[in-house]
Amino acid sequence: MLLALGAAVTLSVAVGAGALSTSGVLQARTDRTVVGLVVGAALGLAGATLQGSSRNPLADPGLLGLTAGAVLTVVVATAVLGIGSSSLVGVLAVVGVLVVGVLVHLATRRVPVARRPETSVLVGAALTAVCSSAATGILLTDRGALDQLRSWQVGSSAGRSVGVLLPVALLLLGGVVLALALAPGLDALALGDEAASALGHDVGRLHGLALLAAALLTAGATAVAGPFGFVGFLAPHAARPLVGTGHLAVLPASAGCGAAFVVIADVVGRVLAPPGEVPAGITVALVGAPALVLLLRRRTLA
Repeated sequence: MLLALGAAVTLSVAVGAGALSTSGVLQARTDRTVVGLVVGAALGLAGATLQGSSRNPLADPGLLGLTAGAVLTVVVATAVLGIGSSSLVGVLAVVGVLVVGVLVHLATRRVPVARRPETSVLVGAALTAVCSSAATGILLTDRGALDQLRSWQVGSSAGRSVGVLLPVALLLLGGVVLALALAPGLDALALGDEAASALGHDVGRLHGLALLAAALLTAGATAVAGPFGFVGFLAPHAARPLVGTGHLAVLPASAGCGAAFVVIADVVGRVLAPPGEVPAGITVALVGAPALVLLLRRRTLA
């Protein structure tokens, strides 16, 4: 995994339309690489936390509608309320993520456990459609906001400087610390809620804190670079064959895999349609969507 990360960073700095000797090119590529690493790590960690707490292999901030909740909140904050503070926008995005997360939980809590993963994805898809339609409708009525958020809407680290991370640094750091602190509890939840309770864990508190950790990470990443789907879904599935199932190893490994995915997707997007670029959010989806279908098919046949 470290080799993949190193290769991704090297390619990200080396590959692009301009020559490295050109003034500002190296700095721009370095900045977008750092942003991609942080965003990917946050989403990978969020996905692993959600999958561990829900025992749902399909859990992902994008698939469950959490990312769409963050997007809608960011659009409302910037286009409707006129909030210019990135840190305040990030905090409001956390609220959007939490609201959607609670709605998904309420809609699926009475569903049989065996059908809960697929049902939560369907509920997430419905909430994503609602939130995305609302966000698009708002932007279409405000040309200035649409122009400002056009590239952000599809998920991209292009044109972002390292400075954009500073306003949401506390959100991301809080999410990382909380997620890692939950590792023993997530291992207990893997045995089932009753077993985790018998081992002395407060199951309701664990689920709530896991959702909060994922909300902090998802909101921070989305506020910085826009919505990225499938990173949180793919990263834990790539990490577990490498490090096993213990969350003390899975959580950081998922963060590393998520970081590598986003940076590599960004590099691929630069060479797919020269002289233009395909946003990294789109190239990630080109891999993530087939992977989701394969996993759903495997669960159906099992």
